[in-house]
Amino acid sequence: MSRPESLLLAMVLGHAFGVAGALLASTSGQARRLGSLGAIVGASSGLALGLDTLLSGAPLRVELPWLLDLAGGVSAYHVTDGELGLELTGFASAGLRGIAGIGRVQLDGDAGRIDFVDWVGGGGALGADLVRDRLDVSARYHLTLLRYAASVEDGLEHRAGARAHLSLASTDLALDGELVRGAGADAVIALLSAVWRLP
Repeated sequence: MSRPESLLLAMVLGHAFGVAGALLASTSGQARRLGSLGAIVGASSGLALGLDTLLSGAPLRVELPWLLDLAGGVSAYHVTDGELGLELTGFASAGLRGIAGIGRVQLDGDAGRIDFVDWVGGGGALGADLVRDRLDVSARYHLTLLRYAASVEDGLEHRAGARAHLSLASTDLALDGELVRGAGADAVIALLSAVWRLP
């Protein structure tokens, strides 16, 4: 990855982090700090990108032959003759693949409302295809703000996980682990799967 591409990526991710942090923060003080931090990182990277262009004398030309992943969805469920009422859920995600030939980054968000809880969350993931079509690793984090109808306090749920996928001649091995903390549920989840491909 060239220097202009790195600075441009840092600028975009810095501002995106500030916006996501401000939206997901539990207090106004945290929102201001995270928003300011993202603005500082994004603006500093943008300033460095501009100075690099001026000092080098070369026109700014950044080619990003990356693959853009976009996904999203909304579901609604309504019961007219019961106490459940209306359920709404939705999610959106955006990611870039092929960064420096092997890397990828993804940002996601989700929100919903059912009869006993409202929630909004967001997170991100980083991954890399370390050995082409052989070994792929990734790490992820997701933060969810939960607002229960029967509680006067909001809850935060943190999810952090990692995954490794190994492809051999006729076998795929995948190890996935996740740590869940907060909102009345602490858990460690681990999953090992193996798939044999028949000739």
